[in-house]
Amino acid sequence: SYVSLRNGNERYFKKFVMVAVVLLAAYGITEMVCNEKYQEQVAMMKDWDVDLDTVSDGVYTGESDVGYIKSVVEVEVRNHQLIRVDLIKHVNERGEPAEVIVDDMVADQRVDVDGVSGATNSSKVIKTAVKNALLQGVQ
Repeated sequence: SYVSLRNGNERYFKKFVMVAVVLLAAYGITEMVCNEKYQEQVAMMKDWDVDLDTVSDGVYTGESDVGYIKSVVEVEVRNHQLIRVDLIKHVNERGEPAEVIVDDMVADQRVDVDGVSGATNSSKVIKTAVKNALLQGVQ
């Protein structure tokens, strides 16, 4: 159906446009602030080494959440060795390729393995979740 701008309808149309512009601006500002906070959190993630000789045998759960990316892992330690690192949950945008690093951690027996190019932020979030899990078992 056709909406005429005659007979006072243009006033309502102008109000509608103004409200739409304000809402879009508010959304844009909110998105910028959230993205900046996300980038700051990821930039602070470093120092993933955990001395496995200080970790007791057990199964530990850890997580890391920076808003756009979240990771939950389950880590098994036996005789001060990583037996398995299971990625329980990985919310990401383009970071799925980073999921292979959990196998590298077990193979290399350390958390601070090389990240995956193109999935650097997901790599950092997964490593932080594993570190958080292992810290629960530190003697």
